[in-house]
Amino acid sequence: MASLDDIQTTMQSAVTTIADLVSAQSKQVPSLSSGHLDVSRVVQTGFVRVTGISVIVAGAVGALHDINSITGAASSNKIYEVAATKGFYPVNLIFATGLTYVPGAAQEIAIMYTRI
Repeated sequence: MASLDDIQTTMQSAVTTIADLVSAQSKQVPSLSSGHLDVSRVVQTGFVRVTGISVIVAGAVGALHDINSITGAASSNKIYEVAATKGFYPVNLIFATGLTYVPGAAQEIAIMYTRI
């Protein structure tokens, strides 16, 4: 027969496991938005997961870069080309250094992301 200490230990372990699962799940759901972007901008520094991109005004093709400065944005750190077609684009992109957006001519977007 299990003692009260054994039952308590088991329950504490279950609570910790459930909390870890909830934390891992919440990192998959976009909790942040860049808001409306129409100029080059460092959206977030550090590790970021982009979960969706909404092209509000099509314009020309833009880009998302894995860099933490606008001046450092280059083809070598370009991760994703933002379409020149209006609409929502679900993605699952990791940016280890930072998330910087460089728009195409007249392009306007919003980026949904989560910090990891």
